[in-house]
Amino acid sequence: MRYERRGTRMLSVLVLSILAFNVWPRIALAKKQPKTYPEEAKVIGTSISQSFKYVYRVETNTRIYELECDKLPRPGLSTYNPRECGGAKKIQIGDVIHFRSEKGWAYIPITETDGIPGEQRLRIHREELKPGAKAD
Repeated sequence: MRYERRGTRMLSVLVLSILAFNVWPRIALAKKQPKTYPEEAKVIGTSISQSFKYVYRVETNTRIYELECDKLPRPGLSTYNPRECGGAKKIQIGDVIHFRSEKGWAYIPITETDGIPGEQRLRIHREELKPGAKAD
């Protein structure tokens, strides 16, 4: 009788382990929503910040943002060379970008040079209401 209880306990531990490592992570992944980029803006200007990072000035229907590229500059011979954002296709003046903002950061979808999609983070350096636009 003692051995039967031990076998039953081991079987229940085995079943719970299978559930814990196979079923529950799949449930958690299934609930994760795909990322969306609801904001649409046109790039109206670029500059380089004091920390030698690219800053993009973008305009939506109601707001103007200054987005600072999160990439660190590459060291050069005598100065730092700033790095542009945008993945395989760098962001240019006149481009329309889609982004989402979260906790002081803007995230844009990009395609890396090897074709792998991802997203890139830009710091929201400044955000202001467009003249004549109403606040949300």
